[in-house]
Amino acid sequence: MNDIYVATDGQYKIIHYVDSLEIVIKFIDTGYETTVTSTQMNTGKIKDKLKPKVLGIGYIGVGKYKSSTDASVYRVWRKILKECCVEWRNFQVFCQWFYDNKKENSIMKRWDDTLYYSPINCCFLKKNNLSLA
Repeated sequence: MNDIYVATDGQYKIIHYVDSLEIVIKFIDTGYETTVTSTQMNTGKIKDKLKPKVLGIGYIGVGKYKSSTDASVYRVWRKILKECCVEWRNFQVFCQWFYDNKKENSIMKRWDDTLYYSPINCCFLKKNNLSLA
């Protein structure tokens, strides 16, 4: 099981083979592990959820948040991505912080515009208080 295979998102190795419907693979570049079928292997259409595909640095990651169902947060994330701290390049991490901290009728702002967007440099301000910031 040391063979290297190629999928759309990169090279991977088989980690564990149960049967043709359950094959655990690991992408070489990112270390992302997932379970696939032999049909998926044959077509090569296997996604590496840790591969930076958004602006060349961001990735969706593994978790419950999706760019389609969390579209408004995704738009914010994509807009600030090039100025984000490393941990926020993972959409899952950013979404969790966003939903944990977002207040009704508020907008995300940086405390210091010369620093990266990060959990310690960002907050939510009520839209009617923005003139005070």
